[in-house]
Amino acid sequence: MVIVVSTLVARTMTWRCDSRFLDTLDDLTIKLAKGAALAMITYLTIKLVGVAHDQEWAYLLSGWGGYFLLEIVIGVVAPMIMFAYGVRHHHLPLIRAGALIAVAGIIVNRLNTAMVAYNWRLYQEIPRWSEIWLVLTVLCIYFMVYRFILYRLPVLYSTDR
Repeated sequence: MVIVVSTLVARTMTWRCDSRFLDTLDDLTIKLAKGAALAMITYLTIKLVGVAHDQEWAYLLSGWGGYFLLEIVIGVVAPMIMFAYGVRHHHLPLIRAGALIAVAGIIVNRLNTAMVAYNWRLYQEIPRWSEIWLVLTVLCIYFMVYRFILYRLPVLYSTDR
């Protein structure tokens, strides 16, 4: 997430960033990708140990098991390989693409956990307009506070001149 956000900020708010932030961004991105690759191999190991511990290998051959494998391959294995290759060869666009795919994988995983895993036997619920309005309001407040922090607080630049 930090790689994605810092890349977006460096692309869209360059005028707000000082040279120290922009000069060290590539090196920090590579270091963060090393940590992300290690975190993803740990997550993959935990998922595989969970399947092995519960002896649920047969479930992987079902439709939901295929969906689980698709989520793991696209959301974990692919970004992990992209991070490892990008770190090894200092290929920053590949690292940033892997970070974007990893963030999308996290979003899909959270939606699957909340909407499918806990509610798979329940009826399909269409949210009311007030629920949609509330979610959009909270997201708008989130983005407004984040923009305030980036525009007004010394996050992207140093006050020491």
